[in-house]
Amino acid sequence: MGIGQPWSQQAEAEAEALRHLGTPKNTQYSTLMSFRKNDLVGWEQFCYKRMEFDYLTEVEAYQRLQLFQGRHIPMFYGEAKLITTDVTRAIIPRAILIEYIPDAIPLHNMNKDSISLTLAKSFLEILKEFHARGVVHNDLNYGNILVCRSENGQARAFIIDFEHPCLRESNSDAEWADIVHQLGDTRFMLGLLQESLGIEDVSSFIGEAIDINS
Repeated sequence: MGIGQPWSQQAEAEAEALRHLGTPKNTQYSTLMSFRKNDLVGWEQFCYKRMEFDYLTEVEAYQRLQLFQGRHIPMFYGEAKLITTDVTRAIIPRAILIEYIPDAIPLHNMNKDSISLTLAKSFLEILKEFHARGVVHNDLNYGNILVCRSENGQARAFIIDFEHPCLRESNSDAEWADIVHQLGDTRFMLGLLQESLGIEDVSSFIGEAIDINS
């Protein structure tokens, strides 16, 4: 279903039948945007293609970041299918099962005196590790940069919502460094730390230079 576009059970069924036959319609986004109101089947095919891409990239991001699961990102438990009971669907949406994080606090809601040097630094280090493993979060915002408590009560950095990651494929080191810089995860994190800490110079606070390209 597209933005402002009513879902059509018949269109979905036709789109799925065409997909199984291996005869999909033209699903280029720019083309569909120009006539989507008159092509519900084509729009449903595009939405399926986009949904599948989003699902696969999110799963791949969790797999690449397996080392951080349960500590700095949610545990990834596996795949599920979203079964509706009120209507029969031709396309069964795929879903992922991830860990629920109780009692997490958005970083920007914390008292600035509670944000230690170690905690602030860890957010930047975690992003650097993500990038080194070929993952740019690409959707950092106030709601998905969190602080959790370990079993010993120690605050730890936590990042959620890997719905729109950028993944490294066959990029050279220089190309990947440029992508990391352009997408700006580290720049956003620096800005949030400045705001949360009430300071201008995060480098001085953590005691080392910060490379916004890594």
